Amino acid sequence: MKNCVYCGKPIPDGSAYCNGCGAAQDLPQPRPQAYAGETAEQSALANMARFLKYEHIAWKAAGIVLLVCAIIFVLCGVMYIVLGGVAGLSGSYIFDDLIDTLSYRDYYSYSPYIISAPFVVAGVIYILCGLLAYLPASILNFTLLKKVEYYQGTMYKDVSIARKRCTSVGMIVFSAIFNQIAMIFIIINFVKTKNNAAAFDKIEAAQKGGRI
Repeated sequence: MKNCVYCGKPIPDGSAYCNGCGAAQDLPQPRPQAYAGETAEQSALANMARFLKYEHIAWKAAGIVLLVCAIIFVLCGVMYIVLGGVAGLSGSYIFDDLIDTLSYRDYYSYSPYIISAPFVVAGVIYILCGLLAYLPASILNFTLLKKVEYYQGTMYKDVSIARKRCTSVGMIVFSAIFNQIAMIFIIINFVKTKNNAAAFDKIEAAQKGGRI
């Protein structure tokens, strides 16, 4: 019995793949930084794995922050609507002293609707912002998070899938709109993957040839 070189889970003797993460065990172990004697293939794979990991963290952090913002906006909206209802039910009595002071009594009606309307409108705006802006953005970031996990899991079995994604210009544009922090790591991975094309060609050939 041995342990996976990537996730650490036990692997039965003679198994070429980890039952946990699916990584091929014959592929050189990725390392966080280059070291003396490291091959070009090892270095290329390590760089891809490292920046996919950083991108994963960026998508996850943004998703959590946006979800919290969505919840806060919805709660604030509900609070404003409740305050509007309370103000409307209370009628003009709450604002009598203020209106007297400002000498607006002759110009404004004491209708509960006029009193509660600003609160209700503000509440609706807050709720719409939370549900139509922050919540979809949060869901999108979590969706991209799952996509990165997919590429992380397949790169040791078929690096061509992750390679195609890491060299996608469209992904850079997409992340520039929805997550600029993730975009930084995507651009770095884009450049490094392009620069290590020869090494990835060798890895792909080895994987397709069944040697790993």
